[in-house]
Amino acid sequence: MDSLQNLLKTADDTTQVNLLRTLGIKSRFIDKEQAVAYGLQSLEKSKEIGFKVGEAKALYSLGLTHGMTDSYANSLEYLNKCLVVANQNKDYSMVCDVYNSMGIVYKRIGDYPSSQESYLKSLKVIDSFNLQINAASVYINLGVLHDLMDEREEAIASYQKALEIYDGPDPEAMKNDV
Repeated sequence: MDSLQNLLKTADDTTQVNLLRTLGIKSRFIDKEQAVAYGLQSLEKSKEIGFKVGEAKALYSLGLTHGMTDSYANSLEYLNKCLVVANQNKDYSMVCDVYNSMGIVYKRIGDYPSSQESYLKSLKVIDSFNLQINAASVYINLGVLHDLMDEREEAIASYQKALEIYDGPDPEAMKNDV
């Protein structure tokens, strides 16, 4: 972290945005307040220089930080803001990630219908824009949700779909995870 903070002193604008976000990510489980402070600085700097990609990533990172530290209302607030910016940027890969993350947050607070809706929106965006991203994680999350709702058949179908489409580096490890 010290080396990142040293780089921050001489970095140009967009590099500063990215370093601040990285510092926030690395601080998440050490010091939530510091992680949020870095995230907010990254967001502020992004807006100041008109760096929309940095703005979306900062909002997403803040949403994840709050979600990982059980601040679910704040998490959803930042994820919803990120969704707006990602759509404006036509960054549909980010839109998919946001919907997937929202599904996780809704699942954690027990709002299973909203969780399912978020996962399905993520899959719809992947299909609609023929994105070359791995949807297996969304199907796994959907499977976990179906398990929680005692919908065994749907859970199995989601897990099987995840296995079918997984294109990551270690298919055998994926089979063990599912």
